[in-house]
Amino acid sequence: MPIERHKTREKGHGRIEERVIEVSPLSGEYLGWPGVRRVFRIRRRRYERGKWSEELAYGITSLSAKEVTAKDLLSWSRTHWTIENSLHYIRDVTFHEDRCRTRSRNLAQLLAAARNWVIMALRRAGYREIPEGLEDFGEDRPRAIRAIRHGKLY
Repeated sequence: MPIERHKTREKGHGRIEERVIEVSPLSGEYLGWPGVRRVFRIRRRRYERGKWSEELAYGITSLSAKEVTAKDLLSWSRTHWTIENSLHYIRDVTFHEDRCRTRSRNLAQLLAAARNWVIMALRRAGYREIPEGLEDFGEDRPRAIRAIRHGKLY
C-alpha cells in the first residue's frame, strides 16, 4: 500500500522537535470500523538537555487523500493542544475541576457544562484571560446577573 509521509523539524525553547507522519489507506472493513479510510502513525522526537526522547501516536480518519494530506493531518494533530490549553487547562486550574468531589454523575456533568458556559460567555465578552473576567464579574454581581438573565455580557 502507498504510504504518504510528511516531516517537520523545529528549533526553539532550547530543544529540537521532529515530527514524522506516515499515512496509509485502509478499508474500514479490515478494522471492523465502518467509514475508516486511512490510518496514520506520528513519531515525535525531541532533543533536549543532551538527550533524545521519542513517542509514537496512532490514529484513524474517515477523510480520503483527496480531502486531506499527510501535512494537514500532522498540523491538525498539533492543534489538539489548543483545546487542552484553552478549555481543559482553564477548567482545571481556574475552576479547580479536578478537585471537585461531586459524587453524582449527573451533577458533575451539569457543573462541567456550567463551567464551559462561563468560559464561552467571558470569551464572547472579549476576555482573553478568564480569571480577569471572573474577577470583574465578581466585583459587579448585578452585571453578572443581568448577563445571565439576558444572555448578554455588556
